[in-house]
Amino acid sequence: MHAPDGTDYPNESRFVEIIEPTRIVFDHLAAPIFQTIQALAPVEEGGLLD
Repeated sequence: MHAPDGTDYPNESRFVEIIEPTRIVFDHLAAPIFQTIQALAPVEEGGLLD
């Protein structure tokens, strides 16, 4: 990852699980190490950008 101030940050991720269209799980392997779980659900009408 490259910041606006020119600083470079190590960034490596591994996708652990992808279930279309409801779930994405990935591990961030560079410090700070963490796992992200994203649960997706349809909305009846509109969305965040509407």
